[in-house]
Amino acid sequence: MRANNFNKESDLWITIRSTTDYKHGDPSLLKMNRAHLFIEKPAMKVKIKDLTSKKILDVGCGSGEECTLLEKKGATDITGIDIAAKLIKEAQRCYPQHKFYTMNVKNMSFEDNTFDFVYSSLMMHYLKDWNNALKEINRVMKPGSTFLFSTLHPTRWSGERQGDTLLMGFQYPSKENKLKIFGDYLNKKAINDVGIRQINMTSYIRPLSDMFRELVKANFEVIDIYEPKATTETKIYDQGYHEINQRIPDFIIFEAKKK
Repeated sequence: MRANNFNKESDLWITIRSTTDYKHGDPSLLKMNRAHLFIEKPAMKVKIKDLTSKKILDVGCGSGEECTLLEKKGATDITGIDIAAKLIKEAQRCYPQHKFYTMNVKNMSFEDNTFDFVYSSLMMHYLKDWNNALKEINRVMKPGSTFLFSTLHPTRWSGERQGDTLLMGFQYPSKENKLKIFGDYLNKKAINDVGIRQINMTSYIRPLSDMFRELVKANFEVIDIYEPKATTETKIYDQGYHEINQRIPDFIIFEAKKK
């Protein structure tokens, strides 16, 4: 995860994340925000419980747009962190009622047992190693509090891309053909340009068992795993995209509790 890439493309990132009008918005921007708009954000909304009187930490807060959703769930005390200073400045400008800091999740300056709820939207896959980040998140959480986060689903993103086709499987060898294997689910791998292709970023795809094991190792209890489908509104925007995301998940959401 490189701060320079996020800082360099911060203006584009902010524009993309603010493009939510799927009936009249810029089609090129909507395409880059569609997964967030039609799948991940509605699913996270379903999973968030009442946040009234809770002290919230938003990890990888970007330009702060998650505050709108968190506020609708009752949050009035939100702290956001991100490694991109330009995005933090935008968050401070847009949501002055909350606190934002340029900070790395692997080395946070907060006291132990500070937060009642930790939220992270599509940030974890930028981390090559989850171990230190999860330990730090666990440290700043109050006992029994919840960590809710979304990340790329390994079933979808472990596939091998061939043009517009994404393949996962194999072809047995025959007299005419050698063994062919498409994709790699069981080994962690780095991929570039996931979703927002104009921004140069690297994401790390890992199998579900690795995710689960890392959470347990960091003193979390996994309460729920949610694999969301696209919302009905997706049909209005793109029927094909809706059909794909009724059968093959883009994201996976974890609800974990600090023991």
